[in-house]
Amino acid sequence: MTLLSDRLRNTAAAMTNAADLLDLHLGLPTVRLELFFAQLVIDLPVVGLLLSVALGVHALGQRKGHDLARALPWLRRAAVFALVAAPLIPLGESIRTTVLMQAFGPPVRFYLSMEFQRLVLNLLLALVALAVTWALAAGLRAEQDLAEIV
Repeated sequence: MTLLSDRLRNTAAAMTNAADLLDLHLGLPTVRLELFFAQLVIDLPVVGLLLSVALGVHALGQRKGHDLARALPWLRRAAVFALVAAPLIPLGESIRTTVLMQAFGPPVRFYLSMEFQRLVLNLLLALVALAVTWALAAGLRAEQDLAEIV
């Protein structure tokens, strides 16, 4: 019940057999598969983001020389994963809500629930991270060019 949207939770609270309906619905194999797919849509970009950041930080901490040059590709990948995750997380949540809504009424094709401000903020933060990695890469190239000249 905690995965339901506020609107759907209020509708379910008004029903006397809501828990039974939800249990029956969640017992269907196709519903479990759809919920698994929705969770994958939410989790895969986040896992990619966290793994890329971890590998980038690991590359920075090795102290083998050219640490930033080794870390930048991982940090760039993290920024791309953040950019991908920004719209996919609300999409996965909408898929999950659509699947759960089907337990309480007529089948719904797709229920899109997205906070526009949150989406825009996440996209802007991902773009800032991408711009920072590009700026660091440009600075690193300029440093290498200057070292060649000198």
